[in-house]
Amino acid sequence: LGQAWFPFIAEKTLQMQCWFLSCLAAYWACFRPLYTGVSQLANIQQVASLMVALYALPWLVTVIIPASFGNLWWYQDHEFGSTDSMSDYMVVFLKFHPLCYLHVFVLGLLLA
Repeated sequence: LGQAWFPFIAEKTLQMQCWFLSCLAAYWACFRPLYTGVSQLANIQQVASLMVALYALPWLVTVIIPASFGNLWWYQDHEFGSTDSMSDYMVVFLKFHPLCYLHVFVLGLLLA
């Protein structure tokens, strides 16, 4: 269950599509505190505000920050299975690491 946690393993496994199982294990471990936090939101405005912030998070990380450095196409340097550069590690991290999908899990809690 560690293939999503380690960028040098994620694209070199036999069953690459199963990487999300390691994410689910992490989310399962964090479910109670996340659910407690989400269930304590007082009104629909707080829920909607948090949802908008979570929807904006991927844009911030993948578009706005790279645009501020002048390189929107930084991820195109990555070749599948390669871990030769920091760009390779960052692409694999964004594609597979559980932290990069936590916002989707929390959005699911908010919608439920």
